[in-house]
Amino acid sequence: GSAEFLREALRQLQMRGHAHRVKLVGWDISPAALAMAQFVLDWERSQSNLDVEVVLKQQDALALDAWDTGASLILMNPPFISWQGMGEEQRKRLTDRLGALASKRPDYASAFFYTAADALPNDGVIGAVLPASLLDGESYVELRNSIAASVTPHLIARLGSHTVFADAVVDAGLYVGVRG
Repeated sequence: GSAEFLREALRQLQMRGHAHRVKLVGWDISPAALAMAQFVLDWERSQSNLDVEVVLKQQDALALDAWDTGASLILMNPPFISWQGMGEEQRKRLTDRLGALASKRPDYASAFFYTAADALPNDGVIGAVLPASLLDGESYVELRNSIAASVTPHLIARLGSHTVFADAVVDAGLYVGVRG
């Protein structure tokens, strides 16, 4: 998307006195989103005292066999796409990625979440905005169990409801976990 997570992560590191090199990696299929991300991150980098490298690529993250970024922190807001809203290629990519963990009609975000959790090194941290159904829905029990076998949750939250966010299409939740 427009790199708001990456921008805020950089701001938080700066405010907390982080002194190490920072590499921000972002992927998106949208050239417009990448252009916005580049602008936002170039501006934020210009305001920072940190040694920051920005690597943005136009690519479908699920087309990669693995996410070999070496990232110790993965922050994500994956695309929320219901089973009904996916095209055939997206459904195939999702079910290929999740294998037997793809139960009933999974949301596209579940494949991103699973892949990110799998990419974490020991002591790596994942933070994700997800459809709340991934955090408590029956369709995702096996997926959650698979991720919980290696990632310990530190925060699981529901961000609201349709009564609070009347125009929202999906209830959103937050997940923060540490591998190991």
